[in-house]
Amino acid sequence: MIQHTSPFAVHLAVKGLTVPFEPGDGYIGDLDEGMALITLTCPKERVVRVFTQDQDRNLALVQDLARAETYRGPKNERCFEHRVVLQRIKSERFNDPVVARYPFNNLVLVEKLSRRRVAIGSLALVSQAGKFFLTEDWFAQVECFRDQRDQAVCPRYDQSDAFPWISMARAVESMFSGRENHLRPVDQYERSPLASADDLKPVEGRVIYFKTSSGTGLLVTKDGPARFHWSEVPPQPRFRHLKPGQRVYIRILEEPQDAGSRFRTSHKLEAKGIELIQERA
Repeated sequence: MIQHTSPFAVHLAVKGLTVPFEPGDGYIGDLDEGMALITLTCPKERVVRVFTQDQDRNLALVQDLARAETYRGPKNERCFEHRVVLQRIKSERFNDPVVARYPFNNLVLVEKLSRRRVAIGSLALVSQAGKFFLTEDWFAQVECFRDQRDQAVCPRYDQSDAFPWISMARAVESMFSGRENHLRPVDQYERSPLASADDLKPVEGRVIYFKTSSGTGLLVTKDGPARFHWSEVPPQPRFRHLKPGQRVYIRILEEPQDAGSRFRTSHKLEAKGIELIQERA
């Protein structure tokens, strides 16, 4: 998560009634089955686009909040509404909870910060063991460069050896238009080094990222990248998650058992039974 001032005021309602949520982790508590309505409002001077995302991480633009038809209210602010279905699922482990299914619970946000940089985040209505949270997570600031035609390109997601995200590269590039002579040439881009596993033991991992919207994250291990689910993270007071850079102990490292499910992944390993190293000392 990066330091970024959110452009949004967020309102949540279920069945027409306002639902309060706490600052910080966005804790809500229990919600019943039904339709949730998330309303985003932001000042007109902020340049923001809102995208939806499918299970394969393909992005689709649903609202350009710089367009005049989105202006509303006495302050001429810009608004966007997103509906999320809340439904009960079968789960012996969590006593048949009500959930908001990923990726339909999630919006991807891209804001232009300057002539060269954008911020990328997500806003999601998520549930853990039946308890709901409304999370806003700004996870990257990205610089755009220019190619030989002076068009904006985003090598951070186009040229990433380990984790390319082509549709995100196109989304970031869409924040720029025309000839972008003020951008640096793309050959000046320096790829960030990947997290190293050299100092890890075979039963250890280091957190690369955790996505609040899906409740999944990624570890680097001696055997390669491994995904994990929030339910494998040690219990915490409310929202179970891990932070980038944390070192963990892994009880089980195996091939994913649910390759055809909604949690399908391109990663060949899955970590289970995770403990923080400092908790085992």
